[in-house]
Formats: sequence, C-alpha cells, structure tokens
Amino acid sequence: MLTTMIKGYSSGAEALLAWAKVGTSISRPDDVAEWIVSLESIGLPVQLGVFMHFVGSEEGIRGIFSPEHFDKVGFISFLVGSEGVDSRWLENLEGSEDEPSVIPVLLGEACDWEIRIPIFTARRRDPVALLAFGGHGTWIGLDADVTSFVKGQVRSCMDRLSYAGEVQQLRIRQSRTTKVSASVGRAMHDFVLLVDGNGIVRFASDSHIRLGKEPGRLIGISATSIFHPDDWTGFSDWARRLERDGSVGAAEFRIQLGCDRCEDGTAWLEVVGSPIDDHEVGGFVVIGRDVTERRSMEFALRDSESKYRNVVELAGEGIWQVDWSGRTLFMNRRMSQLLGQKEPNDALLSNHLNGDAIKRIGIDGIVPVDFESHQVEVELRTDYGQLIPALLQYRVISDSTGDTSLLMMFADISDLVQSRKELHELARHDSLTGLANRLEIYSRLERSLDSTGNNGVGIFFIDIDDFKYVNDSLGHSGGDELLVELARRLLQSVRSADLVGRLGGDEFVVLTERTLVPSEQRRFLRRILATFEEPFRIGDRLVTVNASVGFAASTGLDSPLEVLDRADRDMYRVKAAHG
Repeated sequence: MLTTMIKGYSSGAEALLAWAKVGTSISRPDDVAEWIVSLESIGLPVQLGVFMHFVGSEEGIRGIFSPEHFDKVGFISFLVGSEGVDSRWLENLEGSEDEPSVIPVLLGEACDWEIRIPIFTARRRDPVALLAFGGHGTWIGLDADVTSFVKGQVRSCMDRLSYAGEVQQLRIRQSRTTKVSASVGRAMHDFVLLVDGNGIVRFASDSHIRLGKEPGRLIGISATSIFHPDDWTGFSDWARRLERDGSVGAAEFRIQLGCDRCEDGTAWLEVVGSPIDDHEVGGFVVIGRDVTERRSMEFALRDSESKYRNVVELAGEGIWQVDWSGRTLFMNRRMSQLLGQKEPNDALLSNHLNGDAIKRIGIDGIVPVDFESHQVEVELRTDYGQLIPALLQYRVISDSTGDTSLLMMFADISDLVQSRKELHELARHDSLTGLANRLEIYSRLERSLDSTGNNGVGIFFIDIDDFKYVNDSLGHSGGDELLVELARRLLQSVRSADLVGRLGGDEFVVLTERTLVPSEQRRFLRRILATFEEPFRIGDRLVTVNASVGFAASTGLDSPLEVLDRADRDMYRVKAAHG
C-alpha cells in the first residue's frame, strides 16, 4: 500500500517527499518496517535489515517496539541483553562512517550501503534497540544527501513513536498507581493530607470517608478548619514548627466528624508530619491516626487506677505486693505504718517475716502453681524490731506477661491476740483468785502424769474447815477476801514449778511433780498448814481458820480423776480425825 502511494509521483524528489510524508502519519510500530522497505519505489532497494532489541531496557519502550514488528517484512530480529551496552558507542555508530557495518557482522552478508539508527528512551537516554538496514548497488538518480534525509526521517518516526509509547506507558502507570493509591487510601487506617505552603489541602486520602468526610470536598480548604475550633491554634502552631524546623513530635488534636460515630461529633487524631522537599511547592504532609478509642481507654484506665488507689490507700489493712525474690513492687500507706515507716519504701519481705512464715506462704524461690487465696497468722517485724501479730491473707497473681508476684494483705490483730489470751486465762483460771481452775488442774495433772510415766506426781487436797461459818458471819464478800488472801499465801509457800489451784468453793489443790518420801510429804504439809497459822484480816477483823489437807501420789496406772479422788478421800479422813 505504501509503495503504491509513493509511485504516484513523477520525479524522484517528489517521491522522496511523499515517502517522508507517509512516515509522519505512521502511528503503529507495525507499519515502520513496511515503510522502510517502500524506499525501493524511489530507487533505494532495502534488501537487508536487522532489528536488535536490548532485553532489560525500560518496560514502557519494550512494549512499543518488539521483534515481531520487523520479522514480517524480512528483517532479522535479535534479542540482546542490555547490560554492557554503551549508549555513546551506539550514538557514534549512527553518525560515523568509520564504524564497521552491522549487517555483515550479524547476517554474514556484505552490503554496499547501510543506515544505522539507535533508539533510546526519551527521559534517561537508555538504549532500547538498534535498527540497521541496507542493500546492494547504488541509489539511482539521488545524491549522497538523500541518505542523511532518509536517516533523519526514519529517526524522526522512531523517536516520535518511542516518545508516544513512553507517554502512553506513563499514563498507564499513573492510572495504575492512582487506582492502587485509592485502594490503599480506602484500606489504610491512617488519614493522609497534603497541605501546600498556604495551608490549603491539595490531597486527602480516601480513608477520610471513615470520618464522614468526602476527600474531594476537603481539597481547596484550610487544613486547620478540618480540626475542632478549640484546636485550631494548637494545630496552626504545630504546622508552623513543622515547616520551620523540618521535624516536630507527634501531637493529638480533635477533628470534627461528618458522621454520628461519636456522641460529641469529634474524634481524636494523633498526627505526625513531614515537610515537602520542594522549596518551590512548599507545604507538608500530615498523617493522622484515630486514637479516640485509645484515649477513651486511657481515661477509663486512669479513672479506674485512681479509684483503685484511693480504695487501697484508704483501706484499714496493709497491702503489700512483692516479686518472687521478696522485693517490694507496691505498698500502701497503711502497710508502711505497720512496718514503722514514714513513707512506703523498697522493703524486703525477709526483713519483716521470719523464715518459717516465708516458707509457710510459699515464697521460697520456687515459682508457684497455686493461685488460690490463703490465710495465716504471722508476726510482722517492724523497722524498730517490734513484733506485731498479724492476720495475713495472700495469693499469687500473674500479670499479662506471665510474671508472678505475691499480693498480701496484713491486718493488725494485736487486740484480738490479747483478747484471745485473756479468754484463755479466763477459761483456765479462777476468776476470783487467779489460780488455776478445775479445767487447768485436770489438764496440768494429765500432762504431769504423761511426762513422769505416771510416777512421782503428788496432790495435796485442801479444804477450809467450817468455811460456811465464815460466810455467814462475814458475808460472801468477806469470804471472798479470805479466799484471795489464802491463794496468795499458798503461792508463796510452794515452789514456782508447783501448781496451786482452786477446784471451787473452799477447796484448793497443790500439785507437785516431785516424788515425795514420807519426810518430804510432812515438810510440804507443814508449809501448807503454816499458811493458816496467822489470822486473816478481813476488813477491820482478824479471822482465824483451819484446814484439812489430804494427800495422794500417782501409782503408775492412775487417771487424773483417780488421783484427785484419792486425795479428796484422804482429806475427808483427816477432817474426820479432827472431829
């Protein structure tokens, strides 16, 4: 078709111009080879052609020219690696007559003339391909300048197609990039704003849709106006520092929502920024992250921690948390007071609990598996060495990282322990005289029998003679005074290891764990009876009373009741002998 168009001209010059005009209308790389071959119609038979495509060159240009575009008209195509191809050599190859022909080297066939046209990328001047064509004989009716004209026309066509291809590929890439950016913008969590030097928004990511804002409507407005009015000044100051200093720390501002996602119509954004590295354009990029939920959680956590700390500090018990080596992690003020400290400090548990207590609660260097609550009574040692009885409730706790610690709560039970002692005394001692009562006498006698192998325990059973007369004449209060004084005298008459007790009424016992021979029994008895020799002063009266005293010693098989019973019978024997 091209050949037919050119043959319509009469002269060679007109035909050459017609050929060149056809070249300016070529828009497809497929037509280039046919256009070159059509030179035969104006006396330039193209008999040999080579298209060398450099593989690895820029993708956009590779898509414009490819070997198959030239193979169909007899050109021989090659694929050659682009590494090591020198652009300057290709440029010299085009314009120098001294360079050897390419066609004989590649095709192994000599030619009389050859035109070489290297193709480069328009932007970076990277080599894309080398086109060479030639033939045998000479040009008919044309001078040597025609060669330069033909070469220029072919080069102009190739450059035009190459440039158009680059532009098309750039548009395709831009379209792809735009689509990818839009997809990323919709999917990304962060919000991106491009702000020019005047503070006007020039780009807004699609992620703003989640804030109820159409990105397109943000373009052209002041970036400051997007934020809450109360934060306009703060954001403006932050933006100025960013442009002035080149960097600024992250900040948090409220943004006005275009949806009802939050009750107050605002959300909190944490923003970071970076200046645009173009002084002519100016401005900066802002990246914001929605931290509304995080801030709400932080506020709730701080509120919860404040309430918890107030409860802990107002608690009447001491609260103490230690790690598994006994070092303090937390201590409330009450705990520091129990330890005799003015302020909570890094106290060691081992300085305030003895080893037995530490073993009992399990903090002995072995990580526990028991996370149940436990309760135990301990003695808490203060910084001044005082021992305070305390009720300790504790449990092992684990944090989010799996680290364990011991949480303890101490209650001062000094009053409870004292009350317990007093109750114990009341339960085992006579309320009038303070001597051991019947329960304590039986208990002590039982222990004595066990410890001595049921041998060597002696009981003196004492009964005041005619004590009813004393009560009748002096009254019960007078009788009580006499009993109290008698108890005092009996305690003074025996050893501290011996037990003096009151069974009830006017009956007393003295228990000794010694084996008494008869002479010792008589001496012991005389000491007891001597307590009655001196009159008792009751009020303003002196009262003289006597007593009957019986004795019994354990025989090896006695129970406490049997020993007391024998001593009681012996006392009645003595009382009967007194008449």
